[in-house]
Amino acid sequence: MLGLLYLMFLEPPGAVALRILFVTHLGLFILWQPIIERNRELSGNSVMIMGVAVVMATFSLNAWVLVLWTVLLAGVVGGKVLLAGSLRLRFSYLMALAYLAIGLLVFALPSAVPEAVVIESVRQICLWCLPLMLVAVFALATGRVQTADSEVLDLVNSLLLVLLLSVLVLGTLASMFLFKLSYLSALVQSLFALAGFLALLGWLWSPHFGFSGLQSLFSRYLASIGMPAQEWLQALADLNQREENPERFFAAACADLAERVVWIRGLEWKLSENSRASGLVGRPSGERTSFRHPESEVHLYTRYPLPPSVVLHVNLLTQLLAEFYADKQRAQRLRELSYLRAVHETGARLTHDVKNLLQSMQTLIYAAENSGESESEAFRFLMRRQLPAISTRLATTLERLRTPADEPPDNLVRLDDWWRAVCDRYGAQPWLTFVVDEQDSNMLIPEAVFSCVLDNLIANGADKRARQPELRMRISATQVRNRVDAISGVTLEVADDGEPVPLDIANNLFLRPIDSRNGLGIGLYQAARLAASAHYALALCENTPGQVRFALQRAD
Repeated sequence: MLGLLYLMFLEPPGAVALRILFVTHLGLFILWQPIIERNRELSGNSVMIMGVAVVMATFSLNAWVLVLWTVLLAGVVGGKVLLAGSLRLRFSYLMALAYLAIGLLVFALPSAVPEAVVIESVRQICLWCLPLMLVAVFALATGRVQTADSEVLDLVNSLLLVLLLSVLVLGTLASMFLFKLSYLSALVQSLFALAGFLALLGWLWSPHFGFSGLQSLFSRYLASIGMPAQEWLQALADLNQREENPERFFAAACADLAERVVWIRGLEWKLSENSRASGLVGRPSGERTSFRHPESEVHLYTRYPLPPSVVLHVNLLTQLLAEFYADKQRAQRLRELSYLRAVHETGARLTHDVKNLLQSMQTLIYAAENSGESESEAFRFLMRRQLPAISTRLATTLERLRTPADEPPDNLVRLDDWWRAVCDRYGAQPWLTFVVDEQDSNMLIPEAVFSCVLDNLIANGADKRARQPELRMRISATQVRNRVDAISGVTLEVADDGEPVPLDIANNLFLRPIDSRNGLGIGLYQAARLAASAHYALALCENTPGQVRFALQRAD
């Protein structure tokens, strides 16, 4: 693109070759331009407007159009100087800017103004220097990696550079015509005048002698210069999805911020006293700016003091980072609370198991107290069957306490063996009636689930019978058959003829712990969770006066 512009400087105004070179030059500019994103698809109207603009510029091409285009192109190139990351790339853009300035003042402007005569020796020197400068631009820019955020344009600096070049051109022409000076003399005077004005502006920019400086007045318009906030926020959101540890998340976000912002020389961060984590990215040298938030503290080290608007801008970014970090901490505390909840639920479930074992032992004690002085054969048979079963269940409970798990132990027993043990354990209670389907008693069932559900329902029935002495309870095990008349499971039903469960309690049953007169109210809740983990469902099937029926059956 710059090479074709050099050939355009050598062509006389109005030449056909100049128009051909200009169209090709515009095509290369469209490929290089850093204004529109590379991956954006242009609409048909945009392409049409662009084509009309190229055609109009080509047919109206003259020396003044070339001057104006060179000034605009110099502004675009100069707007990328401050945002260049590496020193080689910055010198490349500076060399390209000097190339455009020389071409504008030595070739383009004298072609538009015949009175602006350039000494032939100066023209020849520039004629040979411009190709060498192009080689230097190419050599300095070779090897750099094109990324999505490398082609960024600083619009404010571009506009300022366009204004400065326009003032230089117009000032040179004004001095030449008003004071009857030669072109080179007027150009040198304009350069010195512009340099003096810039020096004065630079002196007024910083605070001096109690004057706050123009920086505080103008900095509100430059809040995001060199600060790729949008890209960093996107990277922060992606990092938030990948990293769960709060400290590692904060460290990675600070490192990414220091890498993306070129004017940050160092970044130091420190977290709250609970974490006591800290880190440093880069070098802690230069001007230090601190940003403190309730959970974190960030210190930026820059070459020059940050203007107030940039401080506010960075403060918002660090505050957002602190909020992300606090959210990570809350998520970590929720995971810890979930773990404590699992431990609590495991302990509550095992407490009910121990409670049920205690009830079984009380039944044996009651039988022993009523056996008389001479133990009967039935009592000894009951003791031989129940004591090993109680010992086994107690050992299983202690094992689950040592190694808690969400899944119940895979302890399948035959239905007839489990039913015989249940009858032996509760058969002495006259208000209990046991009914079982004898068609296939070899059906396997999960002992832990059935025992836990039955023990809790019988315990609740005993509490209910204390208020309703005439209550009777019926316990049945029914075999379920599928469509091909094959046994697919066992349904355990526990029904009583007492009062129905209150509606407010029935609606929350099996969903959450409920208020209980005699305990914590989590027995059926834990039993339902244990049944669900074994692919069984515990439900209140009927809840009417004289018929309250619970059923445990396979969920599938």
